[in-house]
Amino acid sequence: MSDSGPSTVPHKRPRLDDSNGPCEVPEYYKDLWFEDGSVIFKCGAASFRVHRSVVCVHSQVFRDMFSVGTSDTMQDDVPVVEITDPAEKFFLFLKKMYFSHAVQIDVSIGFSILIDLLELATKYMVDFIRQEIIDYLHSILPCTLSDYEHQHDFISGLNVPELIMAIRAGWKYGIESIVPTALYALCVHHYGDITLWSEGSDVPDLVRIIALCALGYQNLQGLKRVTDKRAWSQAVYKTDSKFHCQEDLRSELIIIMTHSIEDESGVYKYWEDIHIFEPEGFYSGIAKGSPQMRVCDKCRERWKRWEKTAREDAWSKMPECFGLTWPDAGSSGEEIS
Repeated sequence: MSDSGPSTVPHKRPRLDDSNGPCEVPEYYKDLWFEDGSVIFKCGAASFRVHRSVVCVHSQVFRDMFSVGTSDTMQDDVPVVEITDPAEKFFLFLKKMYFSHAVQIDVSIGFSILIDLLELATKYMVDFIRQEIIDYLHSILPCTLSDYEHQHDFISGLNVPELIMAIRAGWKYGIESIVPTALYALCVHHYGDITLWSEGSDVPDLVRIIALCALGYQNLQGLKRVTDKRAWSQAVYKTDSKFHCQEDLRSELIIIMTHSIEDESGVYKYWEDIHIFEPEGFYSGIAKGSPQMRVCDKCRERWKRWEKTAREDAWSKMPECFGLTWPDAGSSGEEIS
Protein backbone atom coordinates (compact mmCIF):
# COMPACT_ATOMS: atom_id res chain seq x y z
CA MET A 1 0.00 0.00 0.00
CA SER A 2 1.33 3.37 -0.94
CA ASP A 3 2.23 5.91 1.68
CA SER A 4 0.08 9.01 1.24
CA GLY A 5 2.08 11.05 3.81
CA PRO A 6 4.98 13.44 3.24
CA SER A 7 7.88 12.12 1.20
CA THR A 8 10.84 10.91 3.20
CA VAL A 9 13.24 11.63 0.33
CA PRO A 10 15.52 14.54 1.35
CA HIS A 11 14.94 17.74 -0.57
CA LYS A 12 17.62 18.35 -3.23
CA ARG A 13 18.60 21.69 -4.56
CA PRO A 14 17.98 22.15 -8.30
CA ARG A 15 20.74 21.06 -10.68
CA LEU A 16 21.91 22.76 -13.83
CA ASP A 17 22.91 19.57 -15.60
CA ASP A 18 24.65 16.28 -15.03
CA SER A 19 27.71 16.89 -17.19
CA ASN A 20 31.17 16.05 -15.93
CA GLY A 21 32.74 19.33 -16.95
CA PRO A 22 32.17 22.70 -18.56
CA CYS A 23 30.59 22.85 -22.02
CA GLU A 24 31.17 25.07 -25.03
CA VAL A 25 34.07 27.03 -23.63
CA PRO A 26 37.63 27.61 -24.86
CA GLU A 27 39.92 24.64 -24.31
CA TYR A 28 42.21 26.57 -21.97
CA TYR A 29 39.33 27.26 -19.56
CA LYS A 30 39.79 23.63 -18.47
CA ASP A 31 42.86 24.83 -16.56
CA LEU A 32 40.36 26.03 -13.98
CA TRP A 33 38.11 22.98 -13.86
CA PHE A 34 39.26 20.83 -10.95
CA GLU A 35 37.38 17.57 -10.41
CA ASP A 36 37.78 17.97 -6.65
CA GLY A 37 36.70 21.61 -6.74
CA SER A 38 34.13 22.64 -4.13
CA VAL A 39 32.46 25.56 -5.91
CA ILE A 40 31.57 26.41 -9.50
CA PHE A 41 31.68 29.99 -10.73
CA LYS A 42 29.44 30.39 -13.75
CA CYS A 43 30.08 33.29 -16.16
CA GLY A 44 27.54 33.04 -18.95
CA ALA A 45 28.29 29.86 -20.89
CA ALA A 46 31.62 29.35 -19.13
CA SER A 47 32.08 27.59 -15.79
CA PHE A 48 35.10 27.32 -13.51
CA ARG A 49 35.21 24.60 -10.85
CA VAL A 50 37.65 25.70 -8.18
CA HIS A 51 38.40 25.23 -4.51
CA ARG A 52 36.55 27.37 -2.03
CA SER A 53 39.57 27.32 0.28
CA VAL A 54 41.83 28.84 -2.39
CA VAL A 55 39.58 31.75 -3.37
CA CYS A 56 38.67 32.46 0.25
CA VAL A 57 42.26 32.70 1.41
CA HIS A 58 42.84 35.52 -1.08
CA SER A 59 39.47 37.30 -1.19
CA GLN A 60 37.60 38.92 1.66
CA VAL A 61 34.52 39.15 -0.55
CA PHE A 62 34.46 35.41 -1.19
CA ARG A 63 35.09 34.70 2.50
CA ASP A 64 32.07 36.81 3.42
CA MET A 65 30.00 35.28 0.63
CA PHE A 66 30.58 31.69 1.72
CA SER A 67 30.26 32.47 5.41
CA VAL A 68 26.53 33.13 4.92
CA GLY A 69 25.91 30.06 2.76
CA THR A 70 26.19 29.06 -0.86
CA SER A 71 23.93 29.02 -3.87
CA ASP A 72 20.78 26.87 -4.02
CA THR A 73 21.79 25.88 -7.55
CA MET A 74 23.82 22.69 -7.91
CA GLN A 75 25.88 21.03 -10.59
CA ASP A 76 27.36 17.61 -9.90
CA ASP A 77 26.45 18.14 -6.23
CA VAL A 78 28.65 21.25 -6.16
CA PRO A 79 27.14 24.69 -5.49
CA VAL A 80 27.09 27.09 -8.43
CA VAL A 81 27.68 30.82 -8.01
CA GLU A 82 26.59 33.10 -10.84
CA ILE A 83 29.19 35.74 -11.73
CA THR A 84 28.26 38.77 -13.80
CA ASP A 85 31.84 39.57 -14.85
CA PRO A 86 32.90 38.61 -18.41
CA ALA A 87 34.27 35.08 -18.55
CA GLU A 88 37.68 35.94 -20.01
CA LYS A 89 38.35 38.58 -17.36
CA PHE A 90 37.24 36.29 -14.55
CA PHE A 91 39.31 33.41 -15.95
CA LEU A 92 42.51 35.46 -15.85
CA PHE A 93 41.61 36.74 -12.40
CA LEU A 94 41.16 33.21 -11.03
CA LYS A 95 44.25 32.01 -12.86
CA LYS A 96 46.30 34.76 -11.23
CA MET A 97 45.03 33.59 -7.84
CA TYR A 98 45.92 29.97 -8.55
CA PHE A 99 49.07 30.33 -10.66
CA SER A 100 50.44 33.78 -9.89
CA HIS A 101 53.54 33.54 -12.09
CA ALA A 102 51.51 32.34 -15.08
CA VAL A 103 49.85 35.75 -15.44
CA GLN A 104 52.56 38.35 -15.84
CA ILE A 105 51.63 41.80 -14.58
CA ASP A 106 52.92 44.02 -17.36
CA VAL A 107 51.73 45.35 -20.72
CA SER A 108 52.57 42.05 -22.42
CA ILE A 109 49.10 40.84 -21.41
CA GLY A 110 47.51 43.98 -22.83
CA PHE A 111 46.96 47.30 -21.07
CA SER A 112 43.19 46.92 -21.02
CA ILE A 113 43.51 43.45 -19.45
CA LEU A 114 45.81 44.92 -16.82
CA ILE A 115 43.16 47.49 -15.89
CA ASP A 116 40.45 44.79 -15.95
CA LEU A 117 42.45 42.74 -13.45
CA LEU A 118 42.85 45.82 -11.26
CA GLU A 119 39.08 46.32 -11.36
CA LEU A 120 38.35 42.72 -10.32
CA ALA A 121 41.09 42.67 -7.69
CA THR A 122 39.53 45.76 -6.15
CA LYS A 123 35.96 44.46 -6.48
CA TYR A 124 36.77 41.14 -4.81
CA MET A 125 39.39 42.57 -2.43
CA VAL A 126 42.31 40.42 -3.56
CA ASP A 127 45.09 42.54 -2.14
CA PHE A 128 48.14 40.84 -3.62
CA ILE A 129 46.90 41.21 -7.22
CA ARG A 130 45.74 44.77 -6.70
CA GLN A 131 49.02 45.84 -5.10
CA GLU A 132 51.12 44.15 -7.79
CA ILE A 133 49.26 46.05 -10.52
CA ILE A 134 49.43 49.35 -8.62
CA ASP A 135 53.17 48.91 -8.09
CA TYR A 136 53.61 48.21 -11.80
CA LEU A 137 51.64 51.32 -12.81
CA HIS A 138 53.78 53.36 -10.42
CA SER A 139 56.91 51.96 -12.07
CA ILE A 140 55.90 52.76 -15.66
CA LEU A 141 54.38 56.18 -14.91
CA PRO A 142 56.70 57.36 -12.15
CA CYS A 143 56.54 60.52 -10.08
CA THR A 144 60.31 61.18 -10.02
CA LEU A 145 62.33 62.68 -12.85
CA SER A 146 65.10 60.08 -12.66
CA ASP A 147 62.58 57.24 -13.00
CA TYR A 148 60.82 59.04 -15.84
CA GLU A 149 64.11 59.36 -17.72
CA HIS A 150 64.76 55.66 -17.16
CA GLN A 151 61.29 54.75 -18.48
CA HIS A 152 61.18 57.35 -21.26
CA ASP A 153 61.34 54.98 -24.23
CA PHE A 154 58.62 52.79 -22.76
CA ILE A 155 56.35 55.75 -21.92
CA SER A 156 56.76 57.24 -25.40
CA GLY A 157 55.51 53.92 -26.81
CA LEU A 158 52.19 54.03 -24.92
CA ASN A 159 49.31 54.99 -27.18
CA VAL A 160 46.36 57.31 -26.56
CA PRO A 161 43.88 54.66 -25.29
CA GLU A 162 46.49 53.18 -22.93
CA LEU A 163 47.37 56.54 -21.41
CA ILE A 164 43.69 57.43 -21.01
CA MET A 165 43.05 54.10 -19.28
CA ALA A 166 45.97 54.81 -16.95
CA ILE A 167 44.62 58.27 -16.09
CA ARG A 168 41.14 56.93 -15.37
CA ALA A 169 42.60 54.11 -13.25
CA GLY A 170 44.66 56.64 -11.33
CA TRP A 171 41.54 58.61 -10.45
CA LYS A 172 39.35 55.59 -9.71
CA TYR A 173 41.76 53.51 -7.66
CA GLY A 174 43.54 56.20 -5.66
CA ILE A 175 46.87 56.14 -7.54
CA GLU A 176 46.88 59.81 -8.44
CA SER A 177 50.68 59.99 -8.68
CA ILE A 178 50.55 58.34 -12.13
CA VAL A 179 48.14 60.94 -13.54
CA PRO A 180 50.50 63.92 -14.12
CA THR A 181 53.06 61.75 -15.92
CA ALA A 182 50.37 60.17 -18.10
CA LEU A 183 48.91 63.59 -18.96
CA TYR A 184 52.39 64.92 -19.79
CA ALA A 185 53.00 61.91 -22.06
CA LEU A 186 49.69 62.55 -23.81
CA CYS A 187 50.63 66.16 -24.46
CA VAL A 188 54.20 65.47 -25.58
CA HIS A 189 53.64 62.43 -27.77
CA HIS A 190 49.97 62.50 -28.82
CA TYR A 191 48.58 66.02 -28.42
CA GLY A 192 47.50 66.23 -32.06
CA ASP A 193 45.89 62.79 -31.93
CA ILE A 194 43.71 63.13 -28.82
CA THR A 195 40.81 64.97 -30.44
CA LEU A 196 40.91 62.77 -33.57
CA TRP A 197 40.92 59.61 -31.46
CA SER A 198 38.06 60.87 -29.28
CA GLU A 199 35.64 61.36 -32.18
CA GLY A 200 32.76 58.96 -31.66
CA SER A 201 34.25 57.65 -28.42
CA ASP A 202 32.09 57.32 -25.33
CA VAL A 203 34.95 56.74 -22.87
CA PRO A 204 33.99 58.19 -19.46
CA ASP A 205 36.04 61.20 -18.29
CA LEU A 206 37.24 61.84 -21.86
CA VAL A 207 36.03 65.46 -21.95
CA ARG A 208 37.79 66.11 -18.65
CA ILE A 209 41.02 64.56 -19.94
CA ILE A 210 40.95 66.57 -23.18
CA ALA A 211 40.34 69.79 -21.22
CA LEU A 212 43.27 69.01 -18.89
CA CYS A 213 45.53 68.36 -21.88
CA ALA A 214 44.54 71.65 -23.51
CA LEU A 215 45.25 73.51 -20.28
CA GLY A 216 48.44 71.56 -19.68
CA TYR A 217 49.84 72.09 -23.17
CA GLN A 218 49.58 75.85 -22.86
CA ASN A 219 51.08 75.88 -19.37
CA LEU A 220 53.89 73.48 -20.34
CA GLN A 221 54.99 75.95 -23.03
CA GLY A 222 55.43 78.58 -20.34
CA LEU A 223 57.16 76.15 -17.99
CA LYS A 224 59.63 75.18 -20.71
CA ARG A 225 60.58 78.78 -21.40
CA VAL A 226 61.15 79.38 -17.67
CA THR A 227 63.21 76.19 -17.46
CA ASP A 228 65.33 77.13 -20.47
CA LYS A 229 65.93 80.61 -19.12
CA ARG A 230 66.96 79.28 -15.72
CA ALA A 231 69.35 76.76 -17.28
CA TRP A 232 71.10 78.97 -19.77
CA SER A 233 71.11 82.16 -17.71
CA GLN A 234 73.82 80.52 -15.61
CA ALA A 235 76.05 80.34 -18.66
CA VAL A 236 75.01 83.49 -20.51
CA TYR A 237 74.37 86.08 -17.84
CA LYS A 238 76.57 85.08 -14.90
CA THR A 239 80.27 85.70 -14.96
CA ASP A 240 82.22 82.93 -13.27
CA SER A 241 86.00 82.88 -13.29
CA LYS A 242 85.96 79.09 -12.72
CA PHE A 243 83.87 78.64 -15.85
CA HIS A 244 86.66 79.27 -18.35
CA CYS A 245 84.67 78.01 -21.39
CA GLN A 246 81.83 80.42 -20.81
CA GLU A 247 82.27 82.32 -24.09
CA ASP A 248 82.36 79.10 -26.10
CA LEU A 249 79.25 77.83 -24.33
CA ARG A 250 77.45 81.07 -25.09
CA SER A 251 78.23 80.54 -28.75
CA GLU A 252 76.91 76.98 -28.63
CA LEU A 253 73.71 78.16 -26.93
CA ILE A 254 73.13 80.78 -29.61
CA ILE A 255 73.55 78.14 -32.32
CA ILE A 256 71.17 75.76 -30.58
CA MET A 257 68.61 78.51 -30.00
CA THR A 258 68.80 79.59 -33.65
CA HIS A 259 68.22 76.06 -34.92
CA SER A 260 65.42 75.44 -32.45
CA ILE A 261 63.42 78.56 -33.33
CA GLU A 262 62.88 77.59 -36.96
CA ASP A 263 62.74 74.27 -38.71
CA GLU A 264 64.06 73.70 -42.23
CA SER A 265 60.86 75.03 -43.79
CA GLY A 266 61.10 78.28 -41.84
CA VAL A 267 58.26 77.43 -39.45
CA TYR A 268 58.71 78.79 -35.94
CA LYS A 269 58.66 75.84 -33.59
CA TYR A 270 60.31 76.85 -30.32
CA TRP A 271 57.17 78.33 -28.80
CA GLU A 272 55.22 75.14 -29.53
CA ASP A 273 57.87 72.87 -28.03
CA ILE A 274 57.04 71.33 -24.64
CA HIS A 275 59.82 68.71 -24.53
CA ILE A 276 61.22 69.57 -21.13
CA PHE A 277 62.21 66.15 -19.81
CA GLU A 278 63.13 64.23 -22.96
CA PRO A 279 66.59 62.64 -23.35
CA GLU A 280 67.04 64.35 -26.73
CA GLY A 281 66.01 67.67 -25.31
CA PHE A 282 66.91 71.25 -26.04
CA TYR A 283 70.47 71.08 -24.66
CA SER A 284 71.32 67.43 -25.17
CA GLY A 285 74.03 68.34 -27.68
CA ILE A 286 75.90 70.34 -25.07
CA ALA A 287 75.45 67.67 -22.44
CA LYS A 288 76.79 64.94 -24.71
CA GLY A 289 79.44 66.98 -26.44
CA SER A 290 80.57 66.76 -30.06
CA PRO A 291 83.94 66.79 -31.88
CA GLN A 292 83.50 70.38 -33.04
CA MET A 293 82.41 71.65 -29.62
CA ARG A 294 85.08 73.68 -27.86
CA VAL A 295 83.61 73.38 -24.35
CA CYS A 296 85.89 71.29 -22.14
CA ASP A 297 84.67 68.29 -20.16
CA LYS A 298 84.88 70.10 -16.83
CA CYS A 299 82.78 73.03 -17.99
CA ARG A 300 80.36 70.71 -19.75
CA GLU A 301 79.81 68.85 -16.46
CA ARG A 302 79.12 72.15 -14.75
CA TRP A 303 76.61 72.97 -17.45
CA LYS A 304 74.93 69.56 -17.02
CA ARG A 305 74.49 70.24 -13.30
CA TRP A 306 72.82 73.59 -14.03
CA GLU A 307 70.56 72.04 -16.62
CA LYS A 308 69.66 69.14 -14.32
CA THR A 309 68.74 71.50 -11.48
CA ALA A 310 66.47 73.46 -13.80
CA ARG A 311 64.79 70.27 -15.05
CA GLU A 312 64.25 68.93 -11.53
CA ASP A 313 62.64 72.19 -10.50
CA ALA A 314 60.42 72.04 -13.59
CA TRP A 315 59.45 68.44 -12.80
CA SER A 316 58.32 69.44 -9.32
CA LYS A 317 56.05 72.05 -10.92
CA MET A 318 54.87 69.98 -13.89
CA PRO A 319 51.58 68.75 -12.28
CA GLU A 320 50.58 72.37 -11.66
CA CYS A 321 50.35 72.78 -15.45
CA PHE A 322 47.29 70.50 -15.27
CA GLY A 323 45.90 71.99 -12.07
CA LEU A 324 47.24 69.02 -10.08
CA THR A 325 49.91 68.37 -7.47
CA TRP A 326 52.23 65.49 -6.75
CA PRO A 327 50.43 63.41 -4.09
CA ASP A 328 52.15 61.95 -1.06
CA ALA A 329 54.49 59.10 -1.97
CA GLY A 330 52.50 56.50 -0.04
CA SER A 331 49.35 56.49 -2.16
CA SER A 332 46.94 53.92 -0.78
CA GLY A 333 45.63 52.49 -4.01
CA GLU A 334 42.09 52.29 -2.64
CA GLU A 335 39.14 52.81 -4.93
CA ILE A 336 37.72 56.31 -4.87
CA SER A 337 33.93 56.42 -4.81
